[in-house]
Amino acid sequence: MGKTKVVFITGFWLSGGTILGKSLMSSKEVIFVGEVRDFYTFGIITNQQCSCGERFSNCNFWQNVKNEYINSFPSESIEKITEELGKFEKWTNYFKLKKFIRNKNDKSYQLFLDNYLKHTEKLYEIISKLSGGKIIVDTSRTPVRLLAISQSTKLDVFPIYIIRDPRGVVNSYIKKDIRNYGKKKHSVIMQILKWGIKSLLSLNAMKSFNTTNKIYLSYSYFTNNSVHVLDILEKSLNLKFEYIVENGRVSLNQKLGGHVFSGNRLRLTTGKIPIIEDVKWRDELKWTYKILVSIISIPLFKYILTKYRYYFNYMMNT
Repeated sequence: MGKTKVVFITGFWLSGGTILGKSLMSSKEVIFVGEVRDFYTFGIITNQQCSCGERFSNCNFWQNVKNEYINSFPSESIEKITEELGKFEKWTNYFKLKKFIRNKNDKSYQLFLDNYLKHTEKLYEIISKLSGGKIIVDTSRTPVRLLAISQSTKLDVFPIYIIRDPRGVVNSYIKKDIRNYGKKKHSVIMQILKWGIKSLLSLNAMKSFNTTNKIYLSYSYFTNNSVHVLDILEKSLNLKFEYIVENGRVSLNQKLGGHVFSGNRLRLTTGKIPIIEDVKWRDELKWTYKILVSIISIPLFKYILTKYRYYFNYMMNT
């Protein structure tokens, strides 16, 4: 059996991963499944709505995946599996994993990694087989997951790092909190700090892959130059995307929503979907938050764009 092909979108949450995933799904050879790492929590436990229109428990595709996955590990409970995978994916484990990859002299950690890969590879394999998709698009984003699957001999991973202006990220988080909880729940400062840490860890994890087999992408550039970006992705992944171009702007025309049960609510949208940059933060974000985010994270945002300008410029100039 050949390797399972996975496009792994990394970077921070609310940075354009869903619209990028839906763009990739415009190819008939792609299955976009959102954040695979949430298979148990948001799927089996909280029974989120799948983008096909059904709840996870009523979605034939995910029920078939679940049943085959559970049958693949008859001596292990799904609860125990999830607990172990959750421990592995904590961002604090990133540094232990990085150290292990350099030395590989800790047998107990080797077992820890092997167990994680065994379950992750199997889930990808089942998704690919049951969907018939040539390529799986996973928007789990987690740096630890990306670094771990870089060590897999059964996966062919193509990572895409996407970065968005942190002011837009914070504004989206605030709106998400209000929508879900009726008020702002998460600390803005905490989200800014998480944005910085996870952005840097994701960039570091990208170094584990061959330079010709990955892409660094600015959310702003993608949404404003969609035809160019999709053309590069077509060539890189050997795919053909279907989209509409009107007055220089790109729209997706998706009759079906695929099978995404977690992530941005855009996953539930079908029909004509324009690829446009969300810059509502310019009007919606309080000036105090704008100043706070600008002081703490804009220097890092600009540093990342400058340090990796070769890769970002490659995208712009190709």
